[in-house]
Order: sequence, then structure tokens, then C-alpha cells
Amino acid sequence: MCLLIDVLANNRDNLLLLEIAAFTHDLGKMSEAFLSFNSTLSTELVEGHYLILHRPEQGFYGCQFLHDNRDESGVVISLDCLKQLLSEIRTQYARWKGTNPSPLCYNARKSQKNLILAQAFSRLTPQFSADVRKEFGVLCESGFIAEDFLPEEFVRKLNTLFLPLPPPLNDMDFFLGDILERHDTDYESHIQQRLPINNQKARISLVVKRFRDCDNKDSGADKGRTAELDEVRQDSNICISMAFGEETELIPRSELKRIRIDFSNFLMGILEESLGRTLRKEDWYSLLYPFREKAFDSFSKTLGETRRGANDVTLWDHSYSTASLFKSLLAQILLENEFLRQNPDPTIQEKFKERWEGKGEGKRVLWRILRVNIDSLDLLSKAHKIGDILGYQEAIYGRPERMDGLLNAVKRVVEVDYPLGNEVYRDESGIYFTFPELKEPNWRAQVLEEISQKIYILDEAKGFDVEPLIAISEYPSSFLTIIGNEIQKGYEEIVSFSTQNYPQWVSVWQEWQRDHDAFFRTKIKSRWCKRTCQYNDCLHKGGGRQHQIERCVVCGIRPKCEHQEICSSCEKRRYSRLGYWLRECKKRKGNAPTIWLSEIADINGRVAIITGVFEMSRWLNGKNVESMFTKSPVLYSDYRDYQTAKCRAWTPPGRKLTFGELEDLDFRGLIKRECWDRDEYYRWEKRHYLSFCKHPSPARLRRIWETTQQFFKETVVDIIDEYDYKNDGMRTKRLTLTPRPQPPNLRDAILSIQGMRVDSYWFGGRRKYFLVTENLDWLASQLGVASIDELEAALRTPIGVRLPPEVDREGSEEKYYPMEAALCQDERFQNYKPYTIIHASPLSFIAIVPCADAMGILQKTRNAYEEQFSKVANRLPLSLGAIFFPKRFPLYVALDAARRMMERFRQPASEEEWTVLKKELEEGEKRVVLTLKNVEHPDGGIGDESERTLKVSYKLMEAEKEDVYHPYFFLVRPADGHPAEERRSYFPAPKRFPHPLVHVKELFEGDVVEMLPGYFDFEFIDASEKRFLISYGADGNRRRQLANAFSGKLPYYLHQIDKLKKIWSLLSDERGLTQNQIQNISQELLEKLEKWNLTWEEAEEREVFKKFALNLLKVSDNGNFWKRLKEEGVQNLMLRA
Repeated sequence: MCLLIDVLANNRDNLLLLEIAAFTHDLGKMSEAFLSFNSTLSTELVEGHYLILHRPEQGFYGCQFLHDNRDESGVVISLDCLKQLLSEIRTQYARWKGTNPSPLCYNARKSQKNLILAQAFSRLTPQFSADVRKEFGVLCESGFIAEDFLPEEFVRKLNTLFLPLPPPLNDMDFFLGDILERHDTDYESHIQQRLPINNQKARISLVVKRFRDCDNKDSGADKGRTAELDEVRQDSNICISMAFGEETELIPRSELKRIRIDFSNFLMGILEESLGRTLRKEDWYSLLYPFREKAFDSFSKTLGETRRGANDVTLWDHSYSTASLFKSLLAQILLENEFLRQNPDPTIQEKFKERWEGKGEGKRVLWRILRVNIDSLDLLSKAHKIGDILGYQEAIYGRPERMDGLLNAVKRVVEVDYPLGNEVYRDESGIYFTFPELKEPNWRAQVLEEISQKIYILDEAKGFDVEPLIAISEYPSSFLTIIGNEIQKGYEEIVSFSTQNYPQWVSVWQEWQRDHDAFFRTKIKSRWCKRTCQYNDCLHKGGGRQHQIERCVVCGIRPKCEHQEICSSCEKRRYSRLGYWLRECKKRKGNAPTIWLSEIADINGRVAIITGVFEMSRWLNGKNVESMFTKSPVLYSDYRDYQTAKCRAWTPPGRKLTFGELEDLDFRGLIKRECWDRDEYYRWEKRHYLSFCKHPSPARLRRIWETTQQFFKETVVDIIDEYDYKNDGMRTKRLTLTPRPQPPNLRDAILSIQGMRVDSYWFGGRRKYFLVTENLDWLASQLGVASIDELEAALRTPIGVRLPPEVDREGSEEKYYPMEAALCQDERFQNYKPYTIIHASPLSFIAIVPCADAMGILQKTRNAYEEQFSKVANRLPLSLGAIFFPKRFPLYVALDAARRMMERFRQPASEEEWTVLKKELEEGEKRVVLTLKNVEHPDGGIGDESERTLKVSYKLMEAEKEDVYHPYFFLVRPADGHPAEERRSYFPAPKRFPHPLVHVKELFEGDVVEMLPGYFDFEFIDASEKRFLISYGADGNRRRQLANAFSGKLPYYLHQIDKLKKIWSLLSDERGLTQNQIQNISQELLEKLEKWNLTWEEAEEREVFKKFALNLLKVSDNGNFWKRLKEEGVQNLMLRA
């Protein structure tokens, strides 16, 4: 049966080559000349980044005419002549700039450039016509005429690589270089200036036209309407901004030429691989994805737009987003054409032709989102060991060094096998792609059904534990802001494996049963069964007692023999991660993160799962993106004054405009031009923000989630990796125990020292030994020793060894072996890092760390967040959580508790009102320190923690400049005597926001501002039922139960983590209370609540209960603890806690 999507597979080579061309369309921007264009030091005359291929054989601009008519003059100007012309122009322009050192407006600079051009052209050889001189003058202006800008062979390949495109894309001959040279609209305007030759007009191919639509959609929204003067920079300080305004990275200008040439040579190799033969999809796997990696390494080092306010989008972000939109648009045209071919209807052929050409309804380019959802956190919460977690992680996401795993397999199907679009987002809920907006609903349904079947039959999907949920967005959009809504839908609709949804597992099990049923009907010897079931899924339904079948305790789906701990699929996942760990140990030479929970545990044998969640719903749907600016709102205030006839001078930085010049500014035209890429047309008077606010372009949305993902994957991981884990010499070292004499294989053996279980890993090579996988501090404390030498001596006694029940169900007696204990000498395993990263995505983060170090790590994470995201901390909340538990406690229970906590953090945060109590301006650091008080909960929190301090940066990389684009607050109520409208940074926010925006520097004491709060929650779990304590009401607060009555009101605000860390230190250091003393206090308070029949809220209001709690603290540790609290002045803090 012929599928509709087969047309994409049949045209795979052309579609993927067009995608590669789309990726490289702005290659000309990877140059110092482009970076200098908007600089006050620039001597470049125009931005001609698209004129880098020098194609005189196709006309002066690479223009292709009908019937291939050539210029009648036949004149070709030599490259030397062009160089001479360019040098002369630059010299004169630099001389003029030297006599006019102050910043000048764009129009003045442009006028002078045109004058210099006219003077230079007048001295050219008169044999050239005015039209010829004009066209080559523009080519000279580009500044990219240097012979070595690109390798000569690379330019030749792009100019001559002809693509035989299918209909309706074959309206004109198309060469791969056409997209690079012709994508800019300025190029077309230059062509229209040519006189028609033989009455034939120059025209642009359909492919180039539709690429322009995609490029303009993303690029126009990226830039918005950046100011001409306010955003120019010095040549030496052109930097890349993070998505939220933090400037930390300078563009390596001196390296751009090397990077550009290196990338061109790499791409030339790919083109050589693809020429002259039809590539299989496996060939494209090895070409396309390495190309993207190379493009990321190269393009992420520079910008597509250098002016401030728009310098947050790298050239990589823009190129990837544009190529993705273009790919889906091409897929739409081919799919619709194929459907019409299979179902011909002459009445609508012409209508679709106009749609494909971007005419009529086709002017508004739309896309949808394809999502493939998997509840990965639910899978991870099934894990019994860290190896299970990492095994599931690998099965879902694959390894970084290779494109494997379920989501990557899905990615290959959608991006290469049947090129429908590209991945635009990925997190724990699944993977999201651009998808073509097909005209008819039944066409969309057919394509969705066909691509779903291709995904379901993947090897990675057929044997997976959960069923992927596949859907496309209900509505199309001209932006990708629907991604936020689709992510939310994905979380809500994820369905774990169920035969009611897709009966795949039923058919698979039935097939296995038919194949093996006859064999398993016979009685099998126990020894053979044990040996075989380690490598095969056991399907024996009962049988003899020694072959009882059970459900796997990890996946909960597959059967296992009673002699197996887990089913073979889970076993393979677990031990594949063990091999990966061994390779990591070799790679990092003994400093790899451990995969053993007993090594992570602190000296008390306790572990913590720490979590972090960004609440990004308002960012991914584009709402909060519009609370940042591409030009200073100060310019809006001047425009507002002019509109209200105040006629105050319009004063952008650097120069004053006269009233006449102000009258010439076409504000209506400005707004109208901005409306072309919006989902609907707005009245310009009410939508002035289109000219000032940042737009949620696909590239900018990508940049936003890349920034949060970078925070979790790099910043937080570095904090955990570099944390000081109270290492006293033994904490991160390992011991080996070598049995004497050498025994047979003891791979699954359990060690027992003085009746205490000790975890280990058996190396069964030529030299057989146990690697002790315990925190040596904990082991030493249990054995009553204090040094490594004493620990080695204590382990020189015979140590008990026995096999676990799942290995030998008959039960083996404990055998004792003399052991030789020594520090591990193998450099791969000598040391380790006591943590494991479980999950990191743009939205969330999970790691396992020692219990004693959890609060310190979380505090550092909070500090890093407030430093990196200070400009938007009031609009982008981070919530942190911790689950504490004993190391022998079931890991899956603790993970389930963490998942419950994260589900709360992921819910859209409610806006809260905070009053500015105090404002301090730190000019040296260029930041504002605000003291805020919660309006809604003025008496809540720990101690006086209804107040908080917020440090908001407004610095840029240059010390003399300030950030006027990002650090803004929504002003709910202005302070008395300080009307909002009189503040220079006042900006009436978009309609979706109820309050105006004001720059942080223009806040006053008494202002009431709006903030989205972040939270902190925690729980200690030592019984399975305690996970159900993590339950939240409709108001987002924890439901109070007697078991967690003394945790206060949960969750806490994130800023309260400092006070909680202080309480933690007071209780846990050498002068604090012991665990027994803390438990005794808690038990007495609980008993009093039960006896008096009080809830915690009622008890807090009873003065007698407060005095009772105070007396308990005073008598604890014979009064020493209370004495210390008074000395440090924190007795009220402890009493409140």
C-alpha cells in the first residue's frame, strides 16, 4: 500500500540538502565585517552578507532570467578593479568619520555613503554603463568581496550543485547556492532595479520565496524594531547575551574567519558524499547529525543580530529555527501536492498553487506541533537501584556520544526517514517537532496515523515499557508559541502502558507464548533454568514449584522466573549502565560519579534526592517574553509625550531630534510593518508594544529553554561535582577485599561484617576481589575506628559471604573467607564523587546526593539562580525540593515522593503582591537591592520571613552602560506621590498583563509589585506510606497531617532556604542536638497535640502550647543547646521552626 508520507521518503535527498542550505543561509554573518556593520567604528557601507558567492555567470547578482538571457553588455569587471574601488570607498568614508567623531543617526551615515559612492563611480572607466556601475557598486559595498572569504572549491560547489526538485518546487532551475545568495529581500530589490532584457523580468524560484517567508518569520520577530542609536556598540565589545539579559561571552572576532573556513570545508565533505548517488536513510544519519553538531559549534559563537536588545539569539538559534520551519513548509507542499495527485480535482488545483506560492491565504504561513509523549519520571520512579534509573535513562534518551534511545529513534523517523520537521523541544514529557499545516483535517489525520505506525514499529518502541502518546496540536500558529500549551497537554495526557490504549504488548506476549509454550510445558531442571533465565524472558506459567513465574518488580510488566531478581530486559538495562560506569571510571581516572547508593550515603547512612523545577509556562507560550524589550521604553515615553501634544524634545541617547524630524517619524507605518508576523492584526494605537517588546520567535523560545537547560546541565552539575563533601581522607576512597584462597564466582554475593551487611561489587577476572561500595566514613563509624589504617586492620578478620535468595532459592549457608583489605590501587576506582545525576531537562532536575550535604548544595543552587536570573527572577520562579531517606530504604518509594513534589512545582504559579520596603542602589555593582514584604501573607514564614531581599542586576558587559531591556517589574500600585506615568521607564504592558512595567531603578519605597514565587519543600521518608504526606490542596499548600505537623506551612518560599540551612546547621553540628533528642522533642509535641485534640494551626494560636515548646528547648541537652541559641541570637528562629 502506498502511503502519503512516502513522497517525503522518495524526496529525502533533496529535502535534507535544502535543510542544509537553509542552515547555512547566513554564513556571511560569520565575519568581522558583519559585526562591524552597526558599530560606531564601522567603515562598512552596507550589510551584504548574502553576496558571498560572487556568481557573475548568472548575472551580476546571480540573477537567473527566463530563457537564460545574459547581460547585453557582456562586460565583466575584474576582481582587482573591485578591490581598488572598495579600498577607495572605505578610505574616504573613514576620513569622513574621523572629522565627525560624535555618533550620528543612520540616515546621515547612509547619505554620506551614497555621496562617497557617487564620487567614486564617477572616476570609473566610462565604458561601463550607469546600471553596471551601480550594480557592481552595491557588490563592492557588501565588504565581502575578498577572495579568501570562502574556499574557492566550496563556492564552486554551491554555485554548480543543481537539485532536480519535484513538482511543484521545480518552477525554475535551482542551485544549492541560491538560498545563500538570494534569501535577503534586499537582493530582490537590487534585481528589480535592473532593466528588463528582451522584455523578460528577473524572478525568484518558489523554493527561495518560501524560504524567505520562514526566514522573515523568525528573523523579523527576533529583531523586533531595534533602535538605531541606542543599541550600537564599540567594536571591541560585541557580546552574546543569555536569554534573560546576562552578558558573559564575547564573540571571538579574530577566530571567526578560521571557524568559517573550517565549517565550509566540513560542509564541502558532506556535499561530496551526497553528489552523484542516492543515499540511504542510514547514510543520512551519519551525515546530517554530525553536520548539525558542526553547525552548532560554529554558529553558536556569533550572532544573527548584533544590536542590544536582540543580541540574545545566536546565529545557531536563528539558523536552526528557520531551517526547521522551512523543512515543514516544504513537507506541506509535497504532501498536499501528492494528495491532489492521488485524488485529482481540477477545481482546486489552481487554488493550491496560489497557496504554495504564498499568495492569498498562503501569505500567512502556519505550522503545527507534533508531540511524542512518554512519562519518563514515572518510569524512573520504578527503579530499585541506581542502575535501573540510569538504564531507563539510556533507553529513553540514549547516550550523549551516540544517537540511540527511544526519543532519538523517533527523531530519526520524523527528521530523516520521512522529513516532516525538526525537533524544537525535549524534556521529561517527551519530544516535540515542527509539523506541516496541511489544508484538510483528513489529510492531517492520515499523515499522523502513518507516522504513528512508523514510530510504533521501531525496535526501540516495540519492547519498551510504556506506550508513546502521539498527537499534533489542535490549532496551527504562525509562531511556535503553541509549544507551551502542547507541553502542558503532554503532561496531562501522558498514559503509561495499558493494553486498552494500544494492544501491542498483548500481541507480543501472545507471540512469545506460542513460540515457547510447548517448550516450557516440560519440566526443566532447576540448574538449567537458573542459568538460562538470566538471558531470556521467562514465560512459564506456573509449572513445578521450582519454576514459579512472578511479575518483574522493576518494570511491573514482564514475567520473571523465581530464580531471577528481575526480568532479563531490566537486567540488560542495569548491566549496560554498569559497563558505561566502568568506561566513565577509566575516562575520568577515578573521579567519576558513583552508581552505588551506599557510597552516596552520608556518615549516618542517609541519602537525599534533590529536585529543581522552573515554572516556564508563561515563557514557552510567549507571554513573559513580551515583558522584555528590544529598545528602551524611554523612547516610548517620548513618543507618548509627542502624541499627547506635550511636544517635549525626543531625546534618544547621543543626539536630540528637532520637532520637524520627530514629525517625520512614521509611527503608524512602523506599527503596521510590525503586524505582518502576528497571529492577528491589532490596532496600532493599542499595540504600540509590537515596536518595543521582544517577540516570541521560534529562535528566541529555543534560546530561552536552552538557557534553563544549561543552568541545570552545567551550573547545577558543576555545583554538585565541585562541592566539598566533608572529605576527611576516607570519604571518597575505596577499599578492596581479596579472599584468600581465591573462591569461585561470587558475582551476586552479599558480604557480612560483624553481622552488618556491606555492599560490594565482585570483580571476577584473573585477580578476584570485592570492591567495597560503602562510604568508608560510615563503615569506620560502625566498626568503631577512626582512620583508614584502623579500618584495614578491622577488616582482616574472616568475612561472611552468602548468595541472595533470588540466585539460590534453596538458600546457601553463610561461608567465611579470610580477606586481605587494602586501599584500591586501580586508578579507575581509587576515588569517586558521591552523587548521581538522574535527570536534567529545560524544566527540571533530579540528583541523588548525601543527606548531610543536600542543604548546602541547594543553597548554592539558589544563589547561582539569583545571580544568573536576577533580571527576571520576579517572572521566572525556580522551586527546589529534597527527599531524605535511609540508604536501605526502597529507592522507588523515594523517587515517587520526589515526583509528587515536582508535579506541584510544575503547576503554574499564582501571582503575589509584594511591597517595596526599602531600595538600595549599588552603583558600583550596577544592581538594586530591594527589601520586599508579602502583602497577602504579612505574618507568614519562619521568623520574620514574610520579608525578603532581592538583588536585581542592571549591568551590561561595558561598565558605562546599563541594561534597559530586561530588569522590569509589574507595578500593581505606585507609591504615594510617585505616579507610574511620570517615570521615564513606564511602559503600559500588553493587554494580557493587567499592570504596567517599570524598570527596577525607578521603583520607590511603597510601590506594590507583582512577583511569581519559587518554593522549597522537603520530607524525610522512612516508611512507604510517608510518601503520601506529599499531597497538596487547591491553594498549592501541603495538606497538614499529624505526621508532618512540625514542618510548618509547606512549601516554604525559596528565599527561606537560608534560614532553614541555619536551623539545619544548629541541629546537626557538634554543638547541636542528637537524633534521639530531636525525636524526643517531636514525640512530646505530637503527644500533646493528640491529648489536647488540637490541629497544628490551633496550637500555634495557643500561648500555653508555645510555652510548652519553649520549655522543651530550654531543658534539652541540660540547657546547653538553649544557651548556645541565646549566644547566637537565634532562639526565636529555632522556636518558630
